[in-house]
Amino acid sequence: MLRFFRQLRRRLLTDNKFSKYLLYAVGEILLVVFGILIALQVDNWNEAKKEESLYITYLSRLKSDCENLLETVRYTKLMQDEIVALNKYQLDFINGNLTPLDTFKLAVSIEFTAGINPYSLEIPVYSELENTGRLTLIESDSLKQALAGFQEYKNFRLKNNLEWEPWVFKYRAMVRNILNAEDRIRINEMWSIPLDSSFVSKSWFNAYFDNGISGDFALKTNKERFTTDLLESEELPGLVADIYIAQRITQGLLVDEESNILNLIRLIQGEVDRLSD
Repeated sequence: MLRFFRQLRRRLLTDNKFSKYLLYAVGEILLVVFGILIALQVDNWNEAKKEESLYITYLSRLKSDCENLLETVRYTKLMQDEIVALNKYQLDFINGNLTPLDTFKLAVSIEFTAGINPYSLEIPVYSELENTGRLTLIESDSLKQALAGFQEYKNFRLKNNLEWEPWVFKYRAMVRNILNAEDRIRINEMWSIPLDSSFVSKSWFNAYFDNGISGDFALKTNKERFTTDLLESEELPGLVADIYIAQRITQGLLVDEESNILNLIRLIQGEVDRLSD
């Protein structure tokens, strides 16, 4: 092919047909340019396919992270419901609204009224995208906005926890010596014992006893002394009420978290489905 073009060019120059040669030269240039453009187009297409493949991989990992976080939030929500119930039990006792009194449940409430369920709202793949400058891979504006909004919410939650932590430390300092040390250790061990599926259909406290885990747990603490100590503190009622309000707020935020994560999963799946069409 190249030999043919060389011969044609030589013949045009020999025959002194300059105008025809000029047209030929322009055509040859256009042919080269056209070839380069095709090559660039193919290269761009290959790069686009690579980016799409990378995007789909990130979407899959992002969805997996969100599903794991959703499971954590749902479990934490169940535990938070139990903490709120125990908090309310102690508040009712302090306000004289409990008859009859379950002293063991009251003892448990003392340990867990100011309980904090620590867990991370981090979405590792989002952090990776942010740190590597690959957030531009995300094509959906709705998904971008939802992910950015969730990061802002995560920072808000961290700040929210820090604001009421002083109440927690103050409460724990006030009740630290109300229960016998052996009782405190045994009660805290209860929290770490895994329960079966019945946990989701009843409170942790009741599931604990229904599963026979408690055995013959008898309080070592003198019941009259620790109930009296609770009622004698002038500062405790207001502090327990403040903590109860904070725990209820956290309870509501966990509901919002579940909803927001479900929305993220829906948006991610929507992108996966769009790219699969």
